[in-house]
Amino acid sequence: MDDFNETCDKKITPNQQNKLLAILEAFEKYPQVIENNKVLNQSANINIHSSISNTNTQSQSQNQEIKILLKSLKDELSVSQLEELKQVVDEEKGDLEKAKPKLMDKIKSFGENVASNILANIITNPAIWSCLG
Repeated sequence: MDDFNETCDKKITPNQQNKLLAILEAFEKYPQVIENNKVLNQSANINIHSSISNTNTQSQSQNQEIKILLKSLKDELSVSQLEELKQVVDEEKGDLEKAKPKLMDKIKSFGENVASNILANIITNPAIWSCLG
């Protein structure tokens, strides 16, 4: 078998072709001569390792920030005031950019300190404050 492999690795001349043919014919007549254990060892050494890791912390952070914002709004605004803000957005068919100036006017109409109180509640939340400092 080694002789066959050596001959295959060289540039094959007509004499070498005859030698390879003779080796193959010998293998056909005497198959027990071929070393099976080399082939078995090669296939037995194949190992497949697969590791998939997926970490998603962004959604948790976003959920926490949204909860902070909602808590600040609920702390400073009454249920009816929150409904009025929703109504302003609904009047603009959900277009937040168009609703923005009207939302600011509506928040101002709730009192001059409401907007600053909401902002202060958001900024002083420990989760937000730690990101600022």
